[in-house]
Amino acid sequence: MTLYGWDASHYDGLLSTAVLARARAEGISFFTHKIAEGTSNTERRPGGGDYDDTALAAARDAGIEFLGGYHVVRSAPSVAVQVDALVAFADAGEPWWRGFPGWFWQVDLEHWPGDPVSAATGIAFGQLLRQRTGKTVVMYASKGQYGDQLTGWGGPLWNANYPSSRQAGFVSLYPGDNGIGWARYSGQAPVFWQYASSATIAGLTTCDANAFRGGVQQLRALIESGADMYEQYDRDLLANVYEAMFGKKDKDGNLVDPSRPGLVAELVAVKAKLDAGTPVVLGGELASAVIAAIQQHTTVDLDALSTAVADKLAARLQS
Repeated sequence: MTLYGWDASHYDGLLSTAVLARARAEGISFFTHKIAEGTSNTERRPGGGDYDDTALAAARDAGIEFLGGYHVVRSAPSVAVQVDALVAFADAGEPWWRGFPGWFWQVDLEHWPGDPVSAATGIAFGQLLRQRTGKTVVMYASKGQYGDQLTGWGGPLWNANYPSSRQAGFVSLYPGDNGIGWARYSGQAPVFWQYASSATIAGLTTCDANAFRGGVQQLRALIESGADMYEQYDRDLLANVYEAMFGKKDKDGNLVDPSRPGLVAELVAVKAKLDAGTPVVLGGELASAVIAAIQQHTTVDLDALSTAVADKLAARLQS
């Protein structure tokens, strides 16, 4: 199953509840809107109020479950100052974000003319934002611009790649779940793909359209996991992987997991998803090390896999 999303800004004009209700009816499941850039509020309306305030409230009232605000990161000032600005703007314009279960942040990291923002700056911003707010943060940074520079991010990625520039409905423009925009980079497959900037959504013809390969439950699990999900997964792996992988075999020689039933099967399932190109929601340095170990094996050889996983974890613990 594929879910579709729309990320907007003042360029899309004033988005009313009627517009967002139409978008939802057409199949838009998640929506984000620009809130700030650097320390500036770029979404101020000439007649008063902000474009993001109106649009995000309209999306909420239209019943779109997954909503977010995005911030364009700049090289200066410091990421701490920029995070302070974003949170202040969000608190002023959409204070309900703190209690909204489907809220997440989108970090817009790009090489701008005259300001090729570094991967390190984007990572630092995203990590601080996640720490400060406890909400899931998705790093919008294209493979074309950042390649494998984001391996230290420890969170989900959002790729941008436009195979077509034609204007058409957002569903018809989607290249499919095996399209080029799902290619892995920085150690993981992106969870979102912005595949068009010329899509028609709710009658507007120059919209940014995005896809998520999965259903509502999978997206809800990603969004509602919050800041702790990645490190918690690391702790689970640390607590169980040694018991599961070292010298614990049943009478038939199969690896067993005495502490958490199904861990070995879980690792095999993760590998199967990676082989199929399906995004796996894991993060943090230790979990990323486990993924790297799994990727080294083209077939499920549990003995070899267990050794590789243990080596990776041991190296992380010693570093």
